Amino acid sequence: MALGFHLLNMVKAGGPGVVLAVAGGAVIMATLALLMLAMRGLLVSAITFYAQSSKPA
Repeated sequence: MALGFHLLNMVKAGGPGVVLAVAGGAVIMATLALLMLAMRGLLVSAITFYAQSSKPA
């Protein structure tokens, strides 16, 4: 992202390749962040399920 910002604003080396690379990087980072949130939610629910199922009746 920093390299794309540098190329677009400082060097003025724009073009579709740089713009697509910056947009692609942003999409990939957002996707990974959402995936991490979903995985954290699954981990919390798995821990809760395990804690509830391991209690004696």
